[in-house]
Amino acid sequence: MIAQPEMSVQVDEKTVRIEDFVHIQYTIEKAQKLTKFIPPAFTGFRVIQGPDYTNGWTLINGEMKEYLAIGFVLQPTRRGKFLIQPASAKADGQNIRSGTVTIEVNDQGAGTLLKIDKQPGGQVLNDMILRKGESISQKIKSNLFVKLDLSRTSVFVGEPLVATYKLYTRLNSESKVTRRPTFNGFSVFDMADPESGQAQYEKINGREYTVYLLRKVQLFPLQEGKYELEEIQIENTVSFIREDFARDQNTLNGILRAFGEEGIGPAAWVKEDVTISSESKVVTVKALPLYQQPANYAGAVGQFTIQAEVDEKQLAVGDVAKLNITISGSGNLPVMGNPDIKWPEGVEVFEMESKEDLNKTVAPITGKKVTTIPFSPSVEGQYMIPSVEMAVFDPGAGKYVVLKTDSIPINAIAAPVQKTKSLNITSKPVNGTIDSNQVPWYFVAMSLIAIAGMGVYLFTKRKNRKSKERSDLPGSVNSEGSILAETSVQQLSLFPHVYSLDKAREFVYSSKPEAAYHEIEQVIVSVIAERYGISRGESLDKVNSGLVRKYVSADLAMKTVSLLQDCQVALFTPFIEDSQVLADYEKAKIILDRLQSTSD
Repeated sequence: MIAQPEMSVQVDEKTVRIEDFVHIQYTIEKAQKLTKFIPPAFTGFRVIQGPDYTNGWTLINGEMKEYLAIGFVLQPTRRGKFLIQPASAKADGQNIRSGTVTIEVNDQGAGTLLKIDKQPGGQVLNDMILRKGESISQKIKSNLFVKLDLSRTSVFVGEPLVATYKLYTRLNSESKVTRRPTFNGFSVFDMADPESGQAQYEKINGREYTVYLLRKVQLFPLQEGKYELEEIQIENTVSFIREDFARDQNTLNGILRAFGEEGIGPAAWVKEDVTISSESKVVTVKALPLYQQPANYAGAVGQFTIQAEVDEKQLAVGDVAKLNITISGSGNLPVMGNPDIKWPEGVEVFEMESKEDLNKTVAPITGKKVTTIPFSPSVEGQYMIPSVEMAVFDPGAGKYVVLKTDSIPINAIAAPVQKTKSLNITSKPVNGTIDSNQVPWYFVAMSLIAIAGMGVYLFTKRKNRKSKERSDLPGSVNSEGSILAETSVQQLSLFPHVYSLDKAREFVYSSKPEAAYHEIEQVIVSVIAERYGISRGESLDKVNSGLVRKYVSADLAMKTVSLLQDCQVALFTPFIEDSQVLADYEKAKIILDRLQSTSD
């Protein structure tokens, strides 16, 4: 049974203050392609940021799930209780809706999203006390910060790196994420669920901090260049206890209880609102070396093994067997292309399908990818499926490795002949009638020849009559010219269809941006499907690698993928400037022209 697409909605807080931010996220699962997304009106709130789109995987209760997340950061415009209506979307051709969610805006808020452990050590407790003469800003700066850790800052195309965003604190604070990073230029796979994890403890320069995981992702770069990993931004309300109040508490336990009580007077507290963010970092993505790059290289980066086997080595002509190719190891398994196979003549090949069994919580991703290709021999005889080759770039060794399977012999035998009743041409009709099994073979043959002759005669007569009718028209050419004209049309039909963006242009100049972007996307997808053999509905990563395998320049492949991504994003954006739509249309014309002029 095919899984049905689903959309859910989550908010980080359901009770907030008027000055707070709310992060609302719509998560779409069990869907291969999203073609439309319409957010609700967000009554009672204004949109501060979004929509932000994230594709990835998440691990929940041991189950790996692929998702598309669409997030917004909202800020209340007035107090009250607000019902956020469902968002609607179209995924895999089906209309889906999210649930509703209620958010209350008042003067109290909800407390904390991230908050320090209530049993800190003595040194941490000292940092929570504000003494006379101390600078609040300096005290916060040295005790509350966000870090972005990268496993590496220089990688090859297709080589993964891990980006981890963490909040470090020694203070009593309420903290909310108000800006989340996007990862343009990368395929993104989530490695951990921040909400399910417990606080950890780390020492920096001898000082212990409570650490909260904000985001941990594995990134696979798609193209060479320098890419900036954006900051994550946190809004914090930090609470200090005044020195005089702390001195009045006779014991350490008394101070600890004070932090947990809600009824203490405001004079005991000093609260400070502060926004902190991680530093953005630059990742250098190196192009894969062209020197000694195998001609059949399909984008595999990592360390792999390959095996090939068939389920039947002897089969009858017309029967179907399956070739299974298993690629195992670690690397960019989810985004690599499939190996090319040189099938022998006389073998018909059908559409392949791939299944993956991957562990995306480790870096690089490990597991296996099994590609199954049905095939059928059309003539009896001995066949040899040659060795399947796959070129892999090993980033550790900095060189290409060609993996090979053993060749596989196939024996195609004649299809079994069904037994039929023998004809008795000497038997006489029974009761003056002729049984169908007693009709002489020569009588049947002569009848078929007569019918075929009559068909040819009628077709020729009809064609000559139409030719004569055309020749009687003013300005018509003679019969020889008609034949030449028909031949030219037949020759032209052998070439791929030439697409244009005329219809998209009409939408652009009639201020219909959604229709324009939809038309641009459909035209580009049609071109790469017909001219480059890339199936419709493929992910953008596979479109990119498929174009490169078809000898499209890396620059054009990247621009094509970027254009398709812009079209998808634009379809979900409530308002787009006319100047932006026109600029994207002009860009699409250039890309379309290059795609149609560089194909084989």
